[in-house]
Amino acid sequence: MVIKLRSKCLRMAIWLILMANCFAATYGTTTTITIPSGTAIRGRANQQGTFDFLGIRFAVAQRWEPAVLLNNATTIDAFNLRESCPQICQTVLCPDRISEDCLFMNVFTPIDDPSQFAVGGLPVLVFFHGGSFEIGGAGMGVYDASELAKALNVIVVSFNYRLGVFGFFDMTGVDPTLPSTYPRNFGILDQRLALQWVSINIAAFGGNSSDLTLMGQSAGAQSILIHRSHPSTRHFASKMILMSPPALALSSTRQAQIDAQKVAGRLGCANRTCLQEASMREVLNAKDGHVQEEEKRMSDIAFKTMPPIIDGVDVIANPFEILSQEVHMIGVKAIIGGVSNETYLFLEQGLSGDLSTPLFNVIVNALYAPNDGECQHMYGGDSEDFLANRKPILTRMTTDWVFLCPQRQSVRSSAAEVWSYVFEAPWLGGPEDALGNICKDMACHTTDLSFVMKMPDDAPSKQVTTALRDYIRVFITGTNTTSDLPIWLQSTSNTTAFPILRFPNPSTQTSGNYTPLSEASHPLSSYCDFWDTQGYEYAPIYSMTGITEAKAQASALSAAELSVALGLIGCIVLWELGLLLGGLILRQRLYGIFAAVYKSETEMSKAMQLGNAEAMSKYKTMSQEERPKPVVLECRNLTYRAGDVPEGKRLLDSVSFKCEPGTVTAIMGPSGAGKTTLLSLLNRRLMATTTQDKIYLAGKPLAEFNATTFRSMTGFVAQHDAPYYGLTVREVMMFNAMLELPTTKTHQDRVRRINRLLDLLNLAPCADVLIQRPESNKGGISGGQMRRLSIAVALLRRPSILFLDEPTSGLDAKSSLDVGNALSQLALQGYTVICSIHQPRTEMFQLFSQVTVLTYGRLLFSGSPNESVAHFTKLRNALATRNTSSGCLRTAEEDEKEDAVTNPADLILDVAGAIALRDAAWACAQWNLDGAGDVEAHIDDPVDADAGTGIATGPDAVLGERGQGTSAFFTTELGSGSLIPLRRPDSMDRLESGTARLTKTVHTIIPTTTIAPSLSVEAVQISTGKTWKKRRDPHRPGAFKQMLILTSRWWLTKPVPRKLNMTIISGCGVWILALLQRRPGDDALSIVLQTKGLALACVGLPALKNIHISFDYYEDRDIYNYDSQNGTVDPLSFFLHRLIYETAMATVEGFLAVISAYFLLGCNPDSLRIGTAMTLFVVYYNCTTTLFTLVYCTRLGRPEARSIAFFSQAVLAIASGIWIKKGDTSVYDVIAWFQYLNPTYWALSALIRTNAVGLGECLLEKDGVCQANLGDVIAEEARTENVSPANGLLALFIIWLVMRFLQFLFLLRDAYWDVFWSANKSRFGPAAWVRASQRVLDAATKKEMATQTGASLEGFEEFMQGLEENVEQTMEEAVGKVEKNDGKRTD
Repeated sequence: MVIKLRSKCLRMAIWLILMANCFAATYGTTTTITIPSGTAIRGRANQQGTFDFLGIRFAVAQRWEPAVLLNNATTIDAFNLRESCPQICQTVLCPDRISEDCLFMNVFTPIDDPSQFAVGGLPVLVFFHGGSFEIGGAGMGVYDASELAKALNVIVVSFNYRLGVFGFFDMTGVDPTLPSTYPRNFGILDQRLALQWVSINIAAFGGNSSDLTLMGQSAGAQSILIHRSHPSTRHFASKMILMSPPALALSSTRQAQIDAQKVAGRLGCANRTCLQEASMREVLNAKDGHVQEEEKRMSDIAFKTMPPIIDGVDVIANPFEILSQEVHMIGVKAIIGGVSNETYLFLEQGLSGDLSTPLFNVIVNALYAPNDGECQHMYGGDSEDFLANRKPILTRMTTDWVFLCPQRQSVRSSAAEVWSYVFEAPWLGGPEDALGNICKDMACHTTDLSFVMKMPDDAPSKQVTTALRDYIRVFITGTNTTSDLPIWLQSTSNTTAFPILRFPNPSTQTSGNYTPLSEASHPLSSYCDFWDTQGYEYAPIYSMTGITEAKAQASALSAAELSVALGLIGCIVLWELGLLLGGLILRQRLYGIFAAVYKSETEMSKAMQLGNAEAMSKYKTMSQEERPKPVVLECRNLTYRAGDVPEGKRLLDSVSFKCEPGTVTAIMGPSGAGKTTLLSLLNRRLMATTTQDKIYLAGKPLAEFNATTFRSMTGFVAQHDAPYYGLTVREVMMFNAMLELPTTKTHQDRVRRINRLLDLLNLAPCADVLIQRPESNKGGISGGQMRRLSIAVALLRRPSILFLDEPTSGLDAKSSLDVGNALSQLALQGYTVICSIHQPRTEMFQLFSQVTVLTYGRLLFSGSPNESVAHFTKLRNALATRNTSSGCLRTAEEDEKEDAVTNPADLILDVAGAIALRDAAWACAQWNLDGAGDVEAHIDDPVDADAGTGIATGPDAVLGERGQGTSAFFTTELGSGSLIPLRRPDSMDRLESGTARLTKTVHTIIPTTTIAPSLSVEAVQISTGKTWKKRRDPHRPGAFKQMLILTSRWWLTKPVPRKLNMTIISGCGVWILALLQRRPGDDALSIVLQTKGLALACVGLPALKNIHISFDYYEDRDIYNYDSQNGTVDPLSFFLHRLIYETAMATVEGFLAVISAYFLLGCNPDSLRIGTAMTLFVVYYNCTTTLFTLVYCTRLGRPEARSIAFFSQAVLAIASGIWIKKGDTSVYDVIAWFQYLNPTYWALSALIRTNAVGLGECLLEKDGVCQANLGDVIAEEARTENVSPANGLLALFIIWLVMRFLQFLFLLRDAYWDVFWSANKSRFGPAAWVRASQRVLDAATKKEMATQTGASLEGFEEFMQGLEENVEQTMEEAVGKVEKNDGKRTD
């Protein structure tokens, strides 16, 4: 039946169905072509209807031998893809089958009619597959080019070549008998044979052998450039399409030989035959073992495989060098380009998941040092977001460095005609296509090849493929059929601007038609400019070996730096050790001198007992030398206000009295009477400019004496005992004698003076007894002996005047009387003794030569003890008469009866305490009425400039120098010019029974002694300079010698083992810590435990040191404070002593701790690293010790200072930039700058890097040198900043210096500030500002005050006068009522 088709549309549909049936019939149809060798090759039609010839064997090869082109006549069934060459592939782009028999070729034609093969003339596109010369193959389905051949109407050829260990193996490294020219690049030779085969046989497939275009992706693109440089293949590569060629270095012959030897070693082969006999899998495993051990998975980032070997024969140079050389590229036309995120594929394979900041830092440092910091800053990798995923940044960074920017650099200098592109469109279609889908939603390595090979499913991506293929078709055929696409500007036409074609993401274009963008300049110009200066992997500007060495050096001190640092530290330790040994030697020497002097004095005593005149004369001379020079101290109308300012409270009011040589003056009075203030003004502990001309020494105002002169004339004994705990009495005297006495004195002179004082103060029996703390309950000397020791120390320099503040405070009655007797003995020697005392017992009261009583800051009495009893008895009655309300008047008999049993001191204090403030002036006036008017008149009279004080007169009196006076207790020895004490012998009562071995004999021989001539004007140096400034006696030991003495004394202070407690504690603590965390090895956990151990040691050990130094420092500081108050020790001396002692001890403790921790934890065994760690820890430990000392230098108490020190250490540990970093919290960001002042930051950052960097397995290798280790990542994970040990050490040293300087300033403040401020606060203090402000206010209100009327002022005066009258009337009425009431009671 015939059906007539009337509809045109129906006829068209039936025609299409018939055509489809015809096409279906051709799928699988075979055809045969014959190549010139006579080989018949049978091909088959594909689904496109075109013929493919798959799996054509083009050559045969033996292992590690050059291949041979197949030229025999045979028949080949080229129906299926064949095996790829041997490889170990773990990506999605892997072949299904591998074999060493792998040299196969595929030919894809656009011909669907077998008759067209004879016509020929089609352009030929030869495709070189990529895969880093390690993986891939033409037999992979992803490289099916049948669709591409039909779309471009070209013949596409792909082929296999040997890869990796089979393709690039230097047999000369294993078999030295082979010639040096023996082939190495077997894969390149295979490619060369493939090109030759194509040029010979492609015409049989309908191709034009003269119209070849070589297209390669990745390693394939590198291969094309290699062939362009070789004479035998350069003519094949006149047109090339280079897709994503990586600018990576190839292997050198030396490196290739090393790699070959490693493979052979793993196979246990020593010759070529053995290698040939090994199985394919064994060889692959041997090669893979090489990669696994040295490169690991991170090596994919650097693409380190077994690439072609630059041997100068088959491979002339690096592909990018070839691209830039005119001799190779002249006459070449090339397309070159890359993808926007090339390395995403490799990063995903090597680093799955997010890329952490620490690992990112390690990779960037390994790849781009020394400009890694600048690189991070350019790409935004230095942001403070620690948790950010850094993989996108690293992708951009490595893409620019490996692919895009080196292309620009090489093309700029190339002689070829080059068109450049950058591909940004992601693969969105064909989910079953692994070649495109592996990059997910971005364009990465192979994405552009995917668009060339396959047509995507979605419409936008299809437009991308169409545009890209159109540009390639134009390039291959030379025929422009893409008039609707932008013109692709040649990049080499303007190398400065570098035009480039961009294939953007279709989603960024709003129009319906996809259009590539022709850019006038490279979009990455600024980044590429940086990389051009940085250098590329194939042609580095910086030597990788040099960078690695610099990195290693940055992790440890150099040998020279380490030697200098350890040398300085060792010198301090040796110095302290020398001081210790010197102190011991000095002590033994002095004890020897003590024995010699004892023997000499014993012999002298025996000679004196025998009446030897020479011995007696010598002893008399020695005794005279030991006596002080008598000086009179006077107060003349002394008035003082609090703060030494006019508006201050009046503490002393017109006090006048005199203290003479040979007397003991007791200053008494009730609490608040002004005793302490008066004594402080007399001994200049309280500096007041307004009182300097009211106090006289030897007739001269106190203002005319500088500090050195005044100190030489006076001694002071504080109320509290000298804190010389841990020393014997003799040692205390010995060290103080070395500090106090002039350097001109010999040790024998010092020992004699010590013996005299010990005998004088009855301390000889306990001279070798250890002084113990009272709370220790370990015995030692008594409180009275301790107080007399303080007096003995003050008398070492033989002062003329001795001040004592409450010398009996805290002592029992017997000890107090012992101290009183000692003072009496000192007065017999000619000293002027002045002491403040509260309420002495009767026996002690009788030992005083003069009693001065104050009340309300006024002088109530000044005279002898006997006079004081009579005066205060009379004053008591006068007070009773004045204040009749207090009771009945006492009779004389009652007074005599009570006085016979009452302590005179009690009487004085009772009467003085009963005086009311309103009666103070009247009571003080009673002393003048009782006959003291002459004395007061004398004191108030001006001093005659040409006469003495007028006390000793007559032809036999001593004619003293200006201002000198003598007391009534001395007489003169005719013709000798000496003073003889007239005190009664019974005053030496209690001390006589305990005199020492020599004194007992001497005192029985010489009944009276003399004192030296009086203090002359030459002896009392006068200075008109500022009185607040302390000046050191030039004859006393200097600061350095004082430091030696202090150090020796400190080391002899018991218990000595306590000074070494911290050494033992630090050792034990570190041993426990290290043993708990000990895990030998260099795996990740081991390095983490080592890092934690070092960090804990840095934080924990100083905390223990704080406890130790809180005791150690305060004990030493207490002694210094006592010595400093007496002017014995300079601040600089104590500072140097503590500096060397603390540094030496901290060095020893830190050294033992860090060495123990380092080796027990199993840290980096490198010798320089060990020395660096030791130096860093020791210097850091010194810094923390200095910090604690600085805290203790303040005026805080020990508990408060210790707490603050603990808190400071905790803050330093937290704010060290390790546990919390800038960017973590907003609060820490505010104080993040503090970490740069933090010694823990500098120590930990450098210390952790010293141990970890370069330790552990290698993660990334370049040029045979490991660039990144596991330890590098651990160091970054520890969040340590890149602080080199040298910088860390320098920072620690600067911090240490600053803290030591502040410590010294604190010591200077304690020594000088009070004196300076009290002398100048009237000018600079708050009161001065108040006065200045008041003057301003007065000036401002002066005009207003002037406007007040005279009447108003007169009214004010009348009001005040009336107020005074009312007060007086009220007081009279009250007194009258009291008298009336008293009268009634009497009646």
